[in-house]
Amino acid sequence: MKIKLYYTKSTPSEILNKCGNWNKRICSNVLLCLSVFVISCGSIQTGDRFDPEPIQKSLFDVDPETGVQYYLDADLVQEFPLPNGVVTKMILIPGGEFIMGLNDEDPLGIQPSGNIRIAVNSFWIDQFEVTNAQYRMYLATLPKDEQSEMRPDSIAWESQVGGVQWSLYFYDEGYANYPVVCLNWYQAKKYAEWAGKRLPSEAEWEFAARSGVSGRTYPWEGIYSRNARNGDALANFASGGDYSLDGYVLTAPVGAFAPNNFRLYDMAGNVSEWCMDSYFASYKVLKMATKQLITPTYNSPLELRKVVRGGSWASNEYFIGVGVRDYRYAAHASPRIGLRLAMEATNPIMQKRAREGYLTRTGQMLNPNRVEYTKPQPTPEEIRAARKKNPFYRFWDSITNVFSRKKPEQTNTGNQ
Repeated sequence: MKIKLYYTKSTPSEILNKCGNWNKRICSNVLLCLSVFVISCGSIQTGDRFDPEPIQKSLFDVDPETGVQYYLDADLVQEFPLPNGVVTKMILIPGGEFIMGLNDEDPLGIQPSGNIRIAVNSFWIDQFEVTNAQYRMYLATLPKDEQSEMRPDSIAWESQVGGVQWSLYFYDEGYANYPVVCLNWYQAKKYAEWAGKRLPSEAEWEFAARSGVSGRTYPWEGIYSRNARNGDALANFASGGDYSLDGYVLTAPVGAFAPNNFRLYDMAGNVSEWCMDSYFASYKVLKMATKQLITPTYNSPLELRKVVRGGSWASNEYFIGVGVRDYRYAAHASPRIGLRLAMEATNPIMQKRAREGYLTRTGQMLNPNRVEYTKPQPTPEEIRAARKKNPFYRFWDSITNVFSRKKPEQTNTGNQ
């Protein structure tokens, strides 16, 4: 007896109705066995997404002095040597999604509200802002004619800051660990290229400042700029117009205040930081970019305004918020603006470990899309090919084809 196999879209119940009474018991048993096989063997694998099981929130890895709970493993802070041998510390930030911008409408009417969801890939970012000592050693590697071009703008310092001379601030060893300032955007970008790094995008900067948490006002938890236990300032800024309430009239040594949950220091206050992006009045331009890009960067050569983030020692509580943005012209140098550098992350093992560490400490997935671990969705042809390779699906298709499809009607090939 020959059995013709036909393709079907019939459900199991429809197949049983088409069988005779004496065959229904056999078909029922076959379908039951197939269901057990399919459930036990799982579905077709269409990608290698990294989907760890949720873990209950853990309270380990808490800084005993500051009470900050770290979301990342300590060994994700690694040393990267610069071309001149100077070692800098960088932290691997696991990629993710977040709501970018302010949480609510800006009372001043100058900031876009946080109504845009942004995805960023994993990246490395400096744990500290670039210091005077690091930049002085960079200048020493340059020819003399280039040194004058890359030196910070001392006139900008002298015209805006009183009390401390520029020669003392930049060259004295007592200020070696203070952030370098008075660099314009072009100088910052050129220094980053020499270091083998780059300026962070605005989206990367905000994601790192938030520790991957949407809805935050500051890099730390809560809506207040002072420590609830002792009233100390949590960053170097001008509280109520008073420059000295935090203990520093001007800049502070890098790392003088507690880090955020990503172990990053001075993401609020001390000095504002140059970003790679050109400034745009709203997030509409960035929304257009996200249709094609992850980690979007808006960098128009026609737009000379460049984004600065984080606020500075001269900013009030509002402007040190993680969702607040500002700009300066690319050729502008200021004693309130410094920089930190970023770099691409290309090691998938390190990226996976960063995500696992975050999950262990917070009990939640950092990013729903997990960019680096998600393959493109398979096409229908790929799904059919995968089914043909799976013996259980082949057996299922053969059984359903036997009972489902009607025999093709014979057509009269004779003359009408």
